Amino acid sequence: MAPTPRRLGQPLLRQQVFSRHAVSISAARAFAEHTLDEWRIADRVEDIQLCISELATNTLVHTASDMADFLVR
Repeated sequence: MAPTPRRLGQPLLRQQVFSRHAVSISAARAFAEHTLDEWRIADRVEDIQLCISELATNTLVHTASDMADFLVR
């Protein structure tokens, strides 16, 4: 899939793949925090980290154990 063209003032797309291990949940939270810091978005960091934690945990708990890694974008 081709990347969407960047509009003026729009942050660059960031994404990272995480392995299917419990430590990846905190790594995904740190990735989100670092990305938001780069984008100078501070007002929703905790909310977004909570969402990342929930989604990553659900991925690890509710998908087959042989599934591939997960992507945070």
